[in-house]
Amino acid sequence: MALDVVRLACEGSFDAVFERLARPLQALTTPQALQAAWDAETAKHGAVTSVGEPIIESVHAGVVIVKVPVVCERGGLTVVVSVAAGGALAGIQLAAPDAATPTPPVAAARVRRYLEVHRT
Repeated sequence: MALDVVRLACEGSFDAVFERLARPLQALTTPQALQAAWDAETAKHGAVTSVGEPIIESVHAGVVIVKVPVVCERGGLTVVVSVAAGGALAGIQLAAPDAATPTPPVAAARVRRYLEVHRT
């Protein structure tokens, strides 16, 4: 899901990103607002040149937080995606590049177990 969100944003497919949002979040934003946020970041940092490996940050209250490092022509950012247990997109945040930090092995094992149990 997280890599799909980044891919769709890079392609300019913000209607598709919007459709993946959980219904309550759709009431709070629009595809145009999502695009404006993305365009503001890429205006600062340049076009996306590469996308790194997703980093699973944490699991709490049925939500998995995934951080995707994105390298641009003049810098980078981290796309932080929250995914609910049912697969709906529970949040998107554009953060600083240093927000993508490795997860300690114990937490990663806990996340894997969570995903195995809640797989639909």
